[in-house]
Amino acid sequence: MLVTPAGTGKGCVAQGDARPERAEVIVRRAQLSRMSNDLGFRRTVDGTFEAIVSEFDRAQYGEPWLRRVTQEYGRAATLAYAERNGFEVAGEERQSDGSIRLLLRRS
Repeated sequence: MLVTPAGTGKGCVAQGDARPERAEVIVRRAQLSRMSNDLGFRRTVDGTFEAIVSEFDRAQYGEPWLRRVTQEYGRAATLAYAERNGFEVAGEERQSDGSIRLLLRRS
């Protein structure tokens, strides 16, 4: 997926119009679907990211979608940490509630 990184000074676009919000990470609508606007993520004061989603797209890219994005980001961050610190994945399970369980073992 193509994203526009921080520092570009570009905002999200909704229905062809620039939005007043500024985002550090932008997922362009061409990467999502023909009907979508850009999606943005801005860094908050505590360092976490907050999604910028238009009213039009909230039905498709609302809380359930954001939970999956957060979960997959957490999985990717954990795997990157494991690799950098000498761990290997000994197992991975997707639970019935949708959570992911990773079993790491020191290499």
